[in-house]
Amino acid sequence: MNKQSKSSLVFFLCLVLVFPVIFFSGCEKEESIVQLYNPENWSVFDPDNTSYDNSADISGRKGSYYTPTVKVDSLGFPHLVWCERSGGRVTHKILYVSWDGENWICADGSQHDPNNYNINNPANISKSSRGSIEPIFVLDDNDYPHILWTDFSFNRQGGLLYVRWNGEDWVCIDNSIYDPSNKTENNPAFLTVETEYMNSHSLKLDSQGYPHFIFFYSYSIYYLKWDGENLLCADSS
Repeated sequence: MNKQSKSSLVFFLCLVLVFPVIFFSGCEKEESIVQLYNPENWSVFDPDNTSYDNSADISGRKGSYYTPTVKVDSLGFPHLVWCERSGGRVTHKILYVSWDGENWICADGSQHDPNNYNINNPANISKSSRGSIEPIFVLDDNDYPHILWTDFSFNRQGGLLYVRWNGEDWVCIDNSIYDPSNKTENNPAFLTVETEYMNSHSLKLDSQGYPHFIFFYSYSIYYLKWDGENLLCADSS
């Protein structure tokens, strides 16, 4: 084994030891898998089990799945967000589920059904008729998710859409209830409604729980923050 191979092996082993929760996308099988590390037993996950009863498979494997992300809450339970293209309506949608200690559940507390491809599936938070992609999310101090994605509801070039869970509903940045049927530029869930494709975005919360956004648009990097009433630039303008 050459020096480069040894370095690669050491780096891989370090990742295994440092990151006890691993969430990845199986590209060849088009499946999403959650692997939970038990220091005494890895046998809870069988990568050779490709049947539909593999308890590590939470997606249903009847579509295509992209950009999965995992966050771990204060109780040590995982929260998952991913982009899915499945069902009769082949548009991309954003799904969110979390583990409650016994089941994968949606934000409203209902049990997640990976075979429910209806647009009203409670795990489907975007409910866009034109497609939603590239989700990222964070958890706040209440372990509630804040999710940002590129959405094509208003136009085919896409804009940035942000919602958060408040314990009862998905709400926009101004605390109004998110209405996915509102496909106008007046939908408060839209941070930007642009004429070019939005991508490469990021989201963080400050000590007050207010979101800060950074995104790439038209060959430039933009930054915005929420102060409780308005979206502002760094200089509060």
